[in-house]
Amino acid sequence: MSKKLLGFVPLLAIALFIECSNPTTSASSAKAITYFSIFSTSGNISGTTIIVTFPYYPINVAALTATFTTTGNLVTVNGVTQVSGSTINNFTSPVSYLVTAQDGSTSTYTVTVIVPNSCTDDSGCAPGYYCQPLNCVAKLAPGAACAANDQCQSGDCSSGFCK
Repeated sequence: MSKKLLGFVPLLAIALFIECSNPTTSASSAKAITYFSIFSTSGNISGTTIIVTFPYYPINVAALTATFTTTGNLVTVNGVTQVSGSTINNFTSPVSYLVTAQDGSTSTYTVTVIVPNSCTDDSGCAPGYYCQPLNCVAKLAPGAACAANDQCQSGDCSSGFCK
């Protein structure tokens, strides 16, 4: 029985040598952001520039959460690890997203959020707001004085008051 075992040892050594001599796969250099959105508004990705243009206002750009997809291993903003759909960032000025690949190489994406600064009708306002000439105003609570249905949270302005 020991002769059979001794015959197996050279085969094992050859198998290990062949496996060890095969080139190993190197770490990936992929480091792209392939999708980016905020509040379901998709960003336009062009190279390493991402622009998210909101169709309405007001939006509190000081506290927004982005949803993104990356080919990289790690995404950070100012050294803070970003979790898609969770991490809050201040977009009052462009934000730099650093994407790190498995091989340690990096790419920086600059994200700019554009929000209209006025409205011409209710469609130019965020949900829960209505357009007064050029300004979006929060819809009124029941019992508040109103002049039109679109001013009320309930959508019903009767006898000058929100229902």
